[in-house]
Amino acid sequence: MSKEEQLQALIMEVKLLESHINEISEREALVTRILLESRAALEVINNLGEKEVEALVPIGAGAFIYTNLSKVEKVVIGVGADVIIEKSKEDAIAYLEKRLKELEENFVKLNSTKAEFVNRLNLKKAMVNNLVAELSQAQEPRGAE
Repeated sequence: MSKEEQLQALIMEVKLLESHINEISEREALVTRILLESRAALEVINNLGEKEVEALVPIGAGAFIYTNLSKVEKVVIGVGADVIIEKSKEDAIAYLEKRLKELEENFVKLNSTKAEFVNRLNLKKAMVNNLVAELSQAQEPRGAE
């Protein structure tokens, strides 16, 4: 394989790695958003006590209504694929804590995979730069001796 062909192959690998890194970054952003929402939901459920509290409830189109929440005993949780289930407050807390742990583990794995891809990308870029330098030196006209 010629140096030009090696360079083209390396450039394709660099583009592929960059694409993977961008994809992982998008997944990280999604997991981060879900983590924040899950933590917020868990905090609300934990803070709902035995007394009545006033709350703002979204009703759509950016509109909200004030309502009073009495003692919360049941929580409705989305479990995926537009499926919701009713759980006791304690079961909902346990479910959300388990979900948080899984999300955090997923985030760590994504971060680790991204770091591996970034290391490989940096290595490939260095190889590209070396090949470019070799090719430009080979093309430089030599001075008269």
